[in-house]
Amino acid sequence: MLDSAALTAIRGAGTSHGAHLLADPARDLADPAQRWTQVLQGIEQIALDGGVTGAERLLQHLPAPSPGPGR
Repeated sequence: MLDSAALTAIRGAGTSHGAHLLADPARDLADPAQRWTQVLQGIEQIALDGGVTGAERLLQHLPAPSPGPGR
């Protein structure tokens, strides 16, 4: 999904313990833009849990989905 060559290992981060991904209750997940932001934050958290940084920079280049009909 992400080019892992562009990620940087965090020294001493150890192994992954599993990211705790909870929906942000302040977001309206029925809204495509807010749902996309929630997905990006989850991917960033997974990368950090895996002991790497740089996911935020890579995710900036992914195109957001188009709004659905009537939005």
